Amino acid sequence: MCKNDVIKILVGSLNQAGIKVADYLKAQGYSVTQTDYNPLEIQLEVLKSKPDFLIVSEITEFPYELCKSLKGACPKLKIIMLSDRKTNNGSNGLAKYADRIIKSPLSCADIRNAVRQLSGPEDAASPNITITRSCDTSDMKEDMHSDITTVMKRLCITPNYNGYEYIREAIKMALTTDKANRRVTKVIYPEIAAVHGVTAASVERNMRTAIRKGWEKALDKDKAEIFGNFAIRPDHYPTNSEFIFVAAEYISNRCSADKALSAAAEVIKERNMLI
Repeated sequence: MCKNDVIKILVGSLNQAGIKVADYLKAQGYSVTQTDYNPLEIQLEVLKSKPDFLIVSEITEFPYELCKSLKGACPKLKIIMLSDRKTNNGSNGLAKYADRIIKSPLSCADIRNAVRQLSGPEDAASPNITITRSCDTSDMKEDMHSDITTVMKRLCITPNYNGYEYIREAIKMALTTDKANRRVTKVIYPEIAAVHGVTAASVERNMRTAIRKGWEKALDKDKAEIFGNFAIRPDHYPTNSEFIFVAAEYISNRCSADKALSAAAEVIKERNMLI
């Protein structure tokens, strides 16, 4: 693909998450169109507009058959599949036809990076499929997923709660998206709901239950460290949005402190080498 060519991308979704992805990629300079996630609509639009990339969710009906059909008709088409973490992609054959499978929790930066990688000359030597671990492209540490899990564990939110995965994804979204896209009701709940195939109301309810149950069990010292001393009042329970954004801020500050300490250690090491 010539570097001067404008890369054409088709996003196979018209929901809130699809609109966000499309707007983000447009801002990156790509030519982006959208269609409904109906597989027939996607096939017709691919044949009509001949995009370089198709971005589609695994919740689309018959994703394996769709990818197989499109690869047969358009061998040069690159397919990026957005996948639910719980799905076993190897067994359903998607890895045979999708060029990238990006697992949830998802970020627009992951998708952009996949497009860049697949557009470059290095792609010719790459394996047909790479399962991409969602990662942060800012200054956050690569083990963000582990940091979020640790904070949730300290606050007694464990995997036995239905809202556990939703809360973890919401905190990551708060860490990796700009402030304009951090609205809980209009952005975070709908996007998580779309990924998991549930309603936004269900996401909100399960998160609220998990937060409340965990809060009742958490130690006061952990609540105070993360949320402040006011949080240990016996009548206080954090709202979903308060929990998400305060936890995200705590993780972000911890990461910044770790980076500062690491930088200081490097300076000291360099000075000692010069003495």
